Amino acid sequence: MPVADPVSLPASAGSVCWTGRVGPDDIDENGHMNVRAYDRVLEEADTVFFHGLGWTPDYPHQTRRGFFRVEKHVRYQAELLLGTAICATARIIETDLKRFHLFFGLWNTETGARSATMETLALHMDLDRRKAATMEPGPFAQVFLDLVQAQSGLPMPEGTGRNISTARRS
Repeated sequence: MPVADPVSLPASAGSVCWTGRVGPDDIDENGHMNVRAYDRVLEEADTVFFHGLGWTPDYPHQTRRGFFRVEKHVRYQAELLLGTAICATARIIETDLKRFHLFFGLWNTETGARSATMETLALHMDLDRRKAATMEPGPFAQVFLDLVQAQSGLPMPEGTGRNISTARRS
């Protein structure tokens, strides 16, 4: 089934990096998309986003540099049902070319509702030293800087920087 063009998403969403549809293998015993499927889709969106910026599986072999995700926070906000057209969006919230604060949204493209978010912190790593390392100046680093600049005027996505807490809210 082809995926419908996404409805108008908020400017804060960033750029669409992945599209698809909820399939039969994504559905759990409750009749909606399973948490593992949300995680898989958001991980695929992360990979597609990085590949779109030029980071491919060759990058670590050519440069002895790579990305390690050191923190991940996923929020499940709305259920998705079998056959629903979905898309994922990506934002670079900030980077100093060593640390990358990223925010992904998963959207129901039929209603425009955000169904999940994934906020991550990734480190650019020197694979020989096994330590965080600033990305070398050049075309690859410039792609990230250009995207940060292009997205800098957008409002922050709702939910950015949320903490998990068991404290009661009054």
